[in-house]
Amino acid sequence: MNTPMTSTVNFSSTTRGALVLGGVVFAAAGSSLWGEPELGSAASGSQIGVAILGGLLLLVGVLGVSRDSRASGKLWRWGIGLVMTGLIAHLVGSTLGLLAPMLSAGLGGVIAIAAIPAWILAHLAYVGTTLVGLAVRRTTDLPRPLTVLLIACTPLVLVGVPAGLALEGIAGAGVASTIAWLATEGQFGLGWLLVGLVRIRSGRG
Repeated sequence: MNTPMTSTVNFSSTTRGALVLGGVVFAAAGSSLWGEPELGSAASGSQIGVAILGGLLLLVGVLGVSRDSRASGKLWRWGIGLVMTGLIAHLVGSTLGLLAPMLSAGLGGVIAIAAIPAWILAHLAYVGTTLVGLAVRRTTDLPRPLTVLLIACTPLVLVGVPAGLALEGIAGAGVASTIAWLATEGQFGLGWLLVGLVRIRSGRG
């Protein structure tokens, strides 16, 4: 039987920078401060552009985590794989959404429809983050509150989004959209930003 070992894993500066900056930008892209810009407007294009940048930075950061961290096991690999798949889908969906208003009505409509499954698949990033949290909960010195935040990623989406919709008629669209943001881009960006700020001690059995 192998004896568990622990060693400090220092993420590269590229990985840390991509996670921290990507977390901030990704969260900002979904913020209610943008309002509800009309699709095809300059504001909408800017928001989608920020979302693409945030997703790209996080993809680079998560790829770095997968290479730098000594965490292992099927749960870890599935988690990282789903996060990366979700981020790639996010980039595809956002890019198609950015291009659609620039094209003719017919072609733009086709592109917009094609973006829908990509945006749906983007939610795999939340599931993957939960799996990553579960995978490292006993094998790293990741701060417990951060581990809990990662594990709670999917439950927060499942609870927060319906809660936001339910409260829209009571508290108004502003409050509803803020709650939905906190449960999605807000907590996802924060979680990975914090991963970039800590030193992980991983164990391998």
